[in-house]
Amino acid sequence: MINIKKKYSNENLDPSWDHQKISYDTDKYDWHGLFLETIQKKYKHIKDLQLLHEYLDTSELIEFRKHLEKFTKSKQFSSLVDQFVSEILEGRYEHKEYMIQATPGLRIVVPNQIEKTDC
Repeated sequence: MINIKKKYSNENLDPSWDHQKISYDTDKYDWHGLFLETIQKKYKHIKDLQLLHEYLDTSELIEFRKHLEKFTKSKQFSSLVDQFVSEILEGRYEHKEYMIQATPGLRIVVPNQIEKTDC
């Protein structure tokens, strides 16, 4: 069993991951298009992910997030992420073990959020 506390202590962190950008085949891994396609299965009127705040009311965001999370928990998405990570790591890093978060963190930031809430 992996000792997580020891494995993720500062002396074991790999600096090659610290704010490093990676290049990959964006046609093969079209994350933007994949998420937009998934969103449009339920929200056909959404045409631009950067303008979600113009398409949805803040009261709709929880249902929207749940729709996306259902997709990110699917076998299709998990398989694609596994393939992507495997390709990115192949020959680039010496590490053979890695963990992938089961459900990716999904952040929706609404411009002027405080003005749109009942706080």
